[in-house]
Amino acid sequence: MQNKKEIHDHLKEDHVGRENAVSSRELEQRFSMNGRAIRRVIHSLRQDGCPICSEKRGYYYASSQSEINGTVSRLTDFMNGISDTSTALLNSKIPSEQMKVTFTVTMDAATAEKLGFCTFHRV
Repeated sequence: MQNKKEIHDHLKEDHVGRENAVSSRELEQRFSMNGRAIRRVIHSLRQDGCPICSEKRGYYYASSQSEINGTVSRLTDFMNGISDTSTALLNSKIPSEQMKVTFTVTMDAATAEKLGFCTFHRV
């Protein structure tokens, strides 16, 4: 995978700990890669067991177990959100075409009153 070792080494040497996070944009520029490619490399490094964490400011090499736990918690929340959305989508209904039907019924007043459609009061 392109630049995998270089990205690993860069994070491990220059971006250890949450306070030293580097943005995806900075990594994209430094390694001439797009965001999707960076995410693939990060994913691959994590699969290899590298403790690469992330937060809103960017990626960093973990300096403690609590940093790893924080990233795992965010990933779990993200995964649960996707699962909830998938479930809601599967349970959604495709709206059927609505038809407006109008009909007229003619009946005498006594029948209408008997059926409860109206009430007549004698004055």
